[in-house]
Order: sequence, then structure tokens, then C-alpha cells
Amino acid sequence: MLLMHGVDQHVQIMNSPAGFFDEFKTTVAFQAQISNDQIRQEQLNFFQGFMDAVRLTANTPGRLIFQQMLDSMAHHGMILQQEDPVRGGPRLGPSLRCGFVHDGAQAGMGHSNQMQEDRPIGNTFYVEGTHKLILVLADDFSGAAEMAGIAQRLGFSAEVQTRFDPNGSSEVIALDTQTRALPGQAAVDRLQTILDAIGQLRCSWIYKKIDSVLRGHVLAETETIMLKIGMNHSVIIPANPSKGRVVRKGHYWIHQTPLHETVFAKDPTYPALTSDVLKLLGTARYHAVHSIASLSGKPSKGILVPDVDLPGDVTHWAEWVPSTCLGVGGVDFFKALLRQRHPEKTNIPYESNIAPPKSRVLACGSLAACHSGRLDHWRQLSRPVHLLPGEWLMSGENELPASWANPVLKSIKENEFCLIGIGEGDIDNGTDASLPAKRLVSAIHGLNGAHPIEQLLVEGGETALLLMQSLGHHQFRVVHSSPEGIPELVPVGESFPRIVPKPGSYPWPDEFLDAP
Repeated sequence: MLLMHGVDQHVQIMNSPAGFFDEFKTTVAFQAQISNDQIRQEQLNFFQGFMDAVRLTANTPGRLIFQQMLDSMAHHGMILQQEDPVRGGPRLGPSLRCGFVHDGAQAGMGHSNQMQEDRPIGNTFYVEGTHKLILVLADDFSGAAEMAGIAQRLGFSAEVQTRFDPNGSSEVIALDTQTRALPGQAAVDRLQTILDAIGQLRCSWIYKKIDSVLRGHVLAETETIMLKIGMNHSVIIPANPSKGRVVRKGHYWIHQTPLHETVFAKDPTYPALTSDVLKLLGTARYHAVHSIASLSGKPSKGILVPDVDLPGDVTHWAEWVPSTCLGVGGVDFFKALLRQRHPEKTNIPYESNIAPPKSRVLACGSLAACHSGRLDHWRQLSRPVHLLPGEWLMSGENELPASWANPVLKSIKENEFCLIGIGEGDIDNGTDASLPAKRLVSAIHGLNGAHPIEQLLVEGGETALLLMQSLGHHQFRVVHSSPEGIPELVPVGESFPRIVPKPGSYPWPDEFLDAP
């Protein structure tokens, strides 16, 4: 099947390419009506070259047709930059691009019946026009929020979704797939279901957000997306040099300390037992995985995990990665790709007109943050710290104990910037690992019911997701973001509450630490 995409219309031609001409004429006329003169001429030139190629090759089967078309287009000057196969094919111009996807998939976002035991060979050619939507797939809520935050900071309208809604008006949708806490196959099954539900969404490009220290099912989810949208190449950059997290000679370091010697070695679900990135990732099912030092040593296909030691390394890779190669990583890589692909937006200075909150509470649901000194830091600032009583935390009681709730409400009413949290020591969760987060969310609702909290800072991805779900909303727009990408969210259509979610493993930006 050959699939053609224009700026706002697509044409599918089944079976023989000999029947292209009427559809192409219609498409060219459509393009001419909606495009400005410069883009129109580029598109007319492209389609004319393509039709010339079809005339030469109408009786040639399969992929030979595709190759001869490209050869003829290059001869006519229709291909502006011929790229090697590792980058997914040629670029056709500033408003068009092409590449392979496997049968049944569609340009930008598609679907196929199921993953095959053998990796599918691409047999569909597509050309995709310029579309506004950028789709981010994150495995937890705080990661999705961070991506939406950095996009808003760089000039895009952005929102976080916990249930996919294609009718959102934002330029960037960061979708929380909620797969990190699932077992491996369950995570893959859920992601495939989500991709099938997204169906034939047309977007400019897709980014896979992963945990910066490779917790979760990184390779399994990466390959699931690659197979669904027909990519045979991806680049994984988990490192965030801006936060002191780098990959050097194939090993992960945090501020000069190997990963397995940090607090992440004690992670209850994904303990870091090594700093070797390939061992942390595990084994891929369909693609070779390569740890490489630089672009000069890159293989021709597969999954690349490059060394990234400096911010300039991230920029270098963002300049190389085309939209036909799946970008996978953290906030630094996403930021670099946005700047590389959308300079017209990202070069505009950021302005925020949101008013400071009258009341602010930090809810710490992250044991990693507690263990790394968050509570001590708060006490050093002479700010109130209110930890949930252990007995209530592990009980089924709904009503907050007055001995705990009254001092917290006093702090809120007096505009003291207080911290509420799940505790400093190890917690016996029994059979429910999410119990502490659930209880913290219950406490937040109890406090907010007694005295409204205007801005709530939430530390820990699971706590943030549970809180958002408890509000009964599935879409949250970004109204403000720090330079680091920490967003302030409100439910779509609402003004309050203002919620600021953040991964527990990063420090808070200074602007959120100031007392209201």
C-alpha cells in the first residue's frame, strides 16, 4: 500500500501505482488552494517529480518502485537532502518528509494488528505534511508533566492527559500511559492498547519520555512504539547534564557518583544494581542495542544509547536525529529537540502573567526525596514539617486526627509554607505499595476541605497521579513553568486548584521554595 499525506489531507492508493494520477491532481489542486506561494511551489515541484517517477516505474513491483521513484526525484532535484538509511530516508523539503512504515500503519501515528515475533519489514511509503501536534508518551504522571512544562516554557501551548483525548487544543500533549508500575508484559499490553486507541492521529512528531535513571520498561515500551509507527531506529538519551546526570563510557553517573552507589540502589521497585546502561536496560526483543561514544561510531540501525557528558552533547544528537527516528529520553533531550525543530517558537523570551499564590503547601509523597534530605532542608529553613501519623497512615480511617490536622491548618491559615509527608523511615505497605500515596492524597482532600489551598506542590509521580485522578479530571493545562520544566497545572476549563507536580529525585526550583 502506498500512503500519501499532504498538509491537511491524505490519499490512499491501494495495489497498483498506475492509478495515482487523478488522486495526485486533486491533491496538488488542494495544496495550491491552501498554501502560500513559496510552500505551494515546493509542493507542486515535489508532486510533479513524484508523478514523473511513477510514469517511469508503474510496472515495477514493490520496493523497487519506491527506490526508483526516489532516484528519479533526486534526478529532478525534488529531494533537497539525501540522508543515509540510518536516518530513515531522504528529506523532501521544509514542509514535507518521507520514510517507511509497516503495512497497516500511518504516517506520524498509526496502528497494526499486533507485534510480530519477527520485526516487520516496512512496505508502506508515506509523506507527511507539517502538523502542529507534538505527542509525548510518558510512563508516569510526573514525567508527562515535566515534558508539558518544558514545552510551555519554550512557547508551546501544552497539556497533560491521563486519558487520551485527541480533541485537545494544545500544541503539545503529554500523555501519561501509567505503565511504569506495571509488570513488563502488562505494560506492553497497556501501551499497545493506548496506541490502538490513538489510531490514526496525525502529529508532527512523537517523543518517548523515560525515567532519567532508566527505571521502568524502557526497551519494551520503546520497541512497542517503534513497531507501531514503523521505525527501525531510535536514540535513547536518559542523561540530563543540566542536573548532573551523565552517561560516560557507557556508565551512568550522578554528580560524579556511579548510579548504583546513589539512593537509587534502594529503589523498592527498580533498584540500580549497576551503572552500566546496557545492563540497566536489559535485553531488547526485536532490535540490537548499542552503547556508543559518538556519532562517528553509530551503527546503521537499531537502538542507540550514546555517551552524553555535556549539554552540548545533547544538542549535537538533537541536530542529528530526524523525525523518522524515535527520540527517547528525559527533559534535556526533549528540550534540545524542540529547539532544533521549532526555532521560530523557542527563540521567543518566556513571559508569565500568573499571580503568586496566597497559600502554598508541599506534599511530599516520595521516599527518595525524604531519604535525600528534603525534610532536613525544610527544617533548616525554619518551616513547619507535618508527617502523617504512622498509625493513621496504615489504617483505614478517613477522618484526620485532630492532633495532626489542627497544626497543619494553623500553618495554612497563617500563610506559612509547610510540608506534609508520609514519613522518614521505612513503611510497611503490606500488599499495597501505593497505600502511603493514597493516604497522603486523602489527607490533602481533608485539609483542602477545611481550608482551601491555592497552590499545592506535589513531590512523587504516584502521589501526583492519584491526586489528579481524585479530582475527577483527565486533562490539565500548563499555566506556568519554571526554567527547569516544573509545571503549574490546572484542570482544563478550571482556574483552581493550582498543582505543581515534580519527580521526587530532583530538587525544587528556587521560585517554588519562596514563601507566599
